[in-house]
This record gives sequence, structure tokens and C-alpha cells, in this order.
Amino acid sequence: MSSARPYGPNTDAVRRLLQRLAALPPEQWTRVARLYEGLQRTPRFAAADRALGDAMSAAGREGERDAVVGPVVQIATDAAERVARATPGGADGGAQSAEVDRYAEPALAAALAVVARDVIGREEFETLYSAVSWGVREEELG
Repeated sequence: MSSARPYGPNTDAVRRLLQRLAALPPEQWTRVARLYEGLQRTPRFAAADRALGDAMSAAGREGERDAVVGPVVQIATDAAERVARATPGGADGGAQSAEVDRYAEPALAAALAVVARDVIGREEFETLYSAVSWGVREEELG
């Protein structure tokens, strides 16, 4: 992993995804979270997640995986705070950990799918990316 390409050969696409996720409005984050909550319980998602982990290890992309976690958590924290402010009676303080996780999980699944896009199957990619695909179309990533 080089500092110029912290997310491996798909760095440009990962950066575009992170930029677009950061710009999603609160109502779209709520939708992403709901879609992901249903998706993550499916056997198809579990299989895609296992395949992703295996492919990342086989390709030696653990550093790229680790590099994307920090930006995803920052984006999810901001999203949770914006959702809370946009919700009637929402909190004015910091985001709760459970809410940050609610937004980080779909964002991380999508980001890792993009990191590994060239080493996982199309079905696995689509499954892992699907919760954010309507808000950030794959075509936007390049």
C-alpha cells in the first residue's frame, strides 16, 4: 500500500465513493441504514461478506481495508449528527455510538466492496454495495 494509493488499485473509486457518501443528506442516510439492516440478515449477504474477507486476505489488501475504516467512521459520525439534528426532537449533542454504527456498517460494506472490486465476483460486489447503490450509483465511481 502506498500513501498515494491508500486504497489500492481502486483508490480513485473509493475516494469518489467517500466524497459522495459524505454529501448524502440525512434522509438518504436513514434509507441507506434501513436497506442495510434488512440486507445484512440475508444468507446472500453473509456469503458475500465471507467472500470479501477471503479475497482481501488472498490479495494482501489488509492495509487498504484498515485505511478505509477511519474515513468511513468520520463520515458515519457526521451523518449520525446530521440525522439527529434533522429529526424532530433530535439531539443537539454528539452522535450516539449505536447511531454511528448504523451508518458506518453500510458505508464500510460498500467501501470495502470498492476496494476489492477487482478481486471479488460481480454478485458479491453488488450485494455488498447494494444498500448505497441507489444514492451513489456505481457509474459515479469510475
